[in-house]
Amino acid sequence: MTCYITPMKSGGRMFICGNLGPQCICGDLADVLCDYPVGNEKTCDASLCSRCAPEIAPNINYCAGHLQMWQAYRETSGDTKVLENVVPFKQSLAGITAAAKGE
Repeated sequence: MTCYITPMKSGGRMFICGNLGPQCICGDLADVLCDYPVGNEKTCDASLCSRCAPEIAPNINYCAGHLQMWQAYRETSGDTKVLENVVPFKQSLAGITAAAKGE
């Protein structure tokens, strides 16, 4: 039987044992999926916990491998025209552009 140790907001830890569903690669219970597009209107869907899946835009999380690909694309591309058409990224890009201009 699998046991999970989950940190609580109060600072304590909660222990849960049993088959509770998908696990993240770190062993914690998965509560989000990787949203990286992989083609044919599908996403990666790797099971992740909130701590292992940084939110790169509102409700958009990437697994570690796809996060690296995303960061490499952003650093080398400089082309934000495509990303401006993706609604969750508009606000993020506005902040990045303003910061780059020193505003």
